[in-house]
Amino acid sequence: DLCWFDEDLWVLCRESRRVLRVNPTTHAVRSEFDYADIELSREHAYYNPYPGYGFYEGLSVDAENIWLAVDNNNYPRIADKNDRRPSLFRCRRPDK
Repeated sequence: DLCWFDEDLWVLCRESRRVLRVNPTTHAVRSEFDYADIELSREHAYYNPYPGYGFYEGLSVDAENIWLAVDNNNYPRIADKNDRRPSLFRCRRPDK
């Protein structure tokens, strides 16, 4: 996913489990947020038959936070096989 905020382009990179803040003119990465610890933690992880790709597909950015939306394709959480709900995570921006 992509998000424009405050004249920067924010890029969700599912394969590397990172969000990049990119200068759209120079293409330079201004900051990076690694969310692998959240996605892969036992508490939050979903059963994933394709572990090379993450389930985090939605991205929004505001002045203080990065919001990550999960499309788990109805797969259950590892910690609770009955929990098939998608998730929305609010994470503090790394540049704040």
